[in-house]
Amino acid sequence: MAKSATIKKAAARPVAAEPAAVLNLPMSRGNPYQHLIYAADEAGFRPEPLAKTEITDLPRLLAEGHRLLHLHWDDLIFGRSRDSAANASEAERDLAALAAFKAGGGRILWTVHNRSPHRDMDPETFRAARARVVDLADLVHVHTPDAALHMQSDWGIDPTRLRIIPHPSYLGQYEPAATSLARDLPDCDARAFLFFGAFRANKGLDTLVDTARVLIRREVPFHLHLCGRAARSHQKLFRGLTDAPAVEITDEAVPDEDVAGIFARAQVFVAPFNNLFTSGSVMLAQGFGLPVIGPDTEALRAHVAPENHDLLYDPGAPRALLRMMTRLVEMPDDELRTRRAAAFALAEDRAPARVAAQMMQVLADLRDGTGASLHAVQPTPIAPPRNTPSPEVRAQQRLADLTRTLGLTDPLRILDIGANPMNHDAPYKELLAAGHAHVTGFEPQPEALAALNARKSPHETYFPDVVGDGETHRLNLYRGSGLASLLEIRQPTLDHLLGLRRAARPTGHVDLPSRKLDEIDGIGHVDFLKIDVQGAEAMIFTHAQTALSQTLAVQSEVNFFPLYDNQPSFGEIDRLLQAHGLVPHSFLHIEKRLLRSRWLGRIEDATPQQMLDGDILYLRDLSRPDTLDNDALRKIALLCDTCYGFTDVTLRCLELLVDRGEIKPRVAERFIDSL
Repeated sequence: MAKSATIKKAAARPVAAEPAAVLNLPMSRGNPYQHLIYAADEAGFRPEPLAKTEITDLPRLLAEGHRLLHLHWDDLIFGRSRDSAANASEAERDLAALAAFKAGGGRILWTVHNRSPHRDMDPETFRAARARVVDLADLVHVHTPDAALHMQSDWGIDPTRLRIIPHPSYLGQYEPAATSLARDLPDCDARAFLFFGAFRANKGLDTLVDTARVLIRREVPFHLHLCGRAARSHQKLFRGLTDAPAVEITDEAVPDEDVAGIFARAQVFVAPFNNLFTSGSVMLAQGFGLPVIGPDTEALRAHVAPENHDLLYDPGAPRALLRMMTRLVEMPDDELRTRRAAAFALAEDRAPARVAAQMMQVLADLRDGTGASLHAVQPTPIAPPRNTPSPEVRAQQRLADLTRTLGLTDPLRILDIGANPMNHDAPYKELLAAGHAHVTGFEPQPEALAALNARKSPHETYFPDVVGDGETHRLNLYRGSGLASLLEIRQPTLDHLLGLRRAARPTGHVDLPSRKLDEIDGIGHVDFLKIDVQGAEAMIFTHAQTALSQTLAVQSEVNFFPLYDNQPSFGEIDRLLQAHGLVPHSFLHIEKRLLRSRWLGRIEDATPQQMLDGDILYLRDLSRPDTLDNDALRKIALLCDTCYGFTDVTLRCLELLVDRGEIKPRVAERFIDSL
């Protein structure tokens, strides 16, 4: 009889539990966000799509066994049309369905994606509905501590119901993650900036477009790709840019298969968002290694790699975006690669699988009705709500506090020679807006003068005169209106330096009589002289002896490398101003250019170093305070603090005024404490 064979059975492998379905309302068809936050390696939950039109099916779905609802984008559900009555009726119906779901034992997680609707057509209905959702939601998910503060201060959310989970990056979504991480800084003829996303009013597009126009006029080597869809009301923003070689506009939806290519060609992401709450586009950019520049807000800091926080600019500072884009243009490629590595590191830290693992914990809380994941997801307690004024409000308050402290009642008398509106963000604009300055300007170009007069305030007066030496001169006109000059552009400079030829093309000339500044009636006392006249500065200063003997500060363009024939050098300007007791304080801007070469395009790390020109500020010599009366100290403090942010000058002037008994020490201390 044969022995029976012994059959060994392999140990049965445990069968992984099927992920629990979570109704996702509404489910996005284009944005992969919802799939990313459920993409954990060990996902205990999966998103079940629910269209916004199916919200009334919630009671039926509850009866079929669905107990978990993940609510997204409440602005896509409530207040979607201009018919307020219909919106209110639909909102009441939909909220009743949510309430029935909750009353029957369902649980609701609400992800708050934005502070206000993308299309704010019926804000009253939206806010009323959101207030009801605040009460219905069991847990509320936000992406940043700043958003958590908003939900507490504006909507009264109990912090124990809040969960902070960062927005996931899109690393690996549009191409393999290894491909993105291995890609070096793309080789571009000029620094390549990218704006990507819907062209909406709150995204600072007007500032970005204005900045691009200034960069073009200055012939700064850059490329800007504006990629997104524009509403008809925003399309007019791009007038005049469609033919600019430096700007590329893609005004259409981008297919998924094209996303990686667009980001792979860019080097820097521009996010000039005015009112950021959360941003998928910022996270998308860093998943492709693009450092982000934008306003320095708590919300954007939470989205950007900490090593790149210095690329976030003061949103209240004049020309802040212009200065930052110029900085990135001049940044060596090696430094940009370091910035790129930091962006990639943040994208890896917020890879979808890692963020989704936290979301799985929150969904487990929702299912079980516990707070077990609170400390795992939110290790730092949320600070108590506070009302933080905007940078604009803070600047206005500081100006009001300073003028009150100084006891200065008379406006500063400002003279602006060469007031072409290309300099619309003049340093004195806050003083002018607050009524603390009166500006007298000279601009001989008719179109520029018309633009100035069209938007001037009651505190501005503009004249068409050419200021000079009293003789008749030929005003040479060029394609770049900011290059108009009594001098002719120097051809060897155009042949030597890159990026000047296009703007320097002659468009004509006109012979105009000039007037000596000291002989022009009605000028009166000048506290601050701003001058930008493309090479005629020395001629004007020579015939402005009275004005220069009175003025407290001068902002002048100075030349380092001659753009015009027979252009006075920086040294000559310095000698003329120092002869009147004005000493150089600080360079406000220096324009640099690359030298032309047939091989320049083959070199990756070539950065502009040849100084062309720049703006410099001269002040009365504060080391000799005995030469300055009390009103002069008051005006210097106000000018330097408000126009340039030079706090040390403000404090020195305050100290001198306190020592002279002009300001009480406690009054000065109160202002200093407010800073």
